[in-house]
Amino acid sequence: MFVKLAAVCIMFIFSATIASAKDAPTIQINDAKAVMTSPSFGAAYATITTDDDDTLTSVSSDCCKAVEVHQSSMLNGTMSMRKIGEVKVSSKKPLVLVPHAQATGPSSMHIMLIGAKTPLKTGSAVDVTLHFKNAGDVKHSFPISAASDNAAGADHHGHH
Repeated sequence: MFVKLAAVCIMFIFSATIASAKDAPTIQINDAKAVMTSPSFGAAYATITTDDDDTLTSVSSDCCKAVEVHQSSMLNGTMSMRKIGEVKVSSKKPLVLVPHAQATGPSSMHIMLIGAKTPLKTGSAVDVTLHFKNAGDVKHSFPISAASDNAAGADHHGHH
């Protein structure tokens, strides 16, 4: 009797583990790139898609003192930038992180790299972990390109 009960419990735990793994959304990160706008500050951009709605709760990297999701917006001819908290990621529409100059609306979002611990150079990459509420941690390498390659520096020049 005990053996049957133990076997049923093990099968239940195993199937629950498989079910919870299936329930986690699949996150894809495309068009990833980073630019350093000064020796210690930079920004990372990408298109994030998911097969089920999720929430980006935070970002982190060992390369910097802080890594944050920022929103840039233009108001009365003045660019402003602020840290934002959680960001919803819809299965119906990708989360697009782009320089403000490439935004299709009045605001844009990007990952801000703050206080690089060592110089991050063009041609190398920065490893960033994106923390999602349901999918968990997703690690991705963002290749570093020159700021002039995509006008990304315009978002961050002189803000820090």
